[in-house]
Amino acid sequence: NNLGMVLGKKKDFTGAEPHFKRSIELNPRGIKAYINLGLIYHYTGRPAEARAALEAWTAAVPAVLTRSCR
Repeated sequence: NNLGMVLGKKKDFTGAEPHFKRSIELNPRGIKAYINLGLIYHYTGRPAEARAALEAWTAAVPAVLTRSCR
């Protein structure tokens, strides 16, 4: 996620994308990589994929969401 952030700040969205995907593979419950990947999709004109990235996080951690909504 950190290298993706550095590349994203340099507007190297193509370079940042695989780092966020890898971060998700390593920590599927961590929201930051999903948000960052969603932003990359948004900045590159892929709104459907941006939404899917955030929806993927909600699918990965339904128990966390259920507890926080009580």
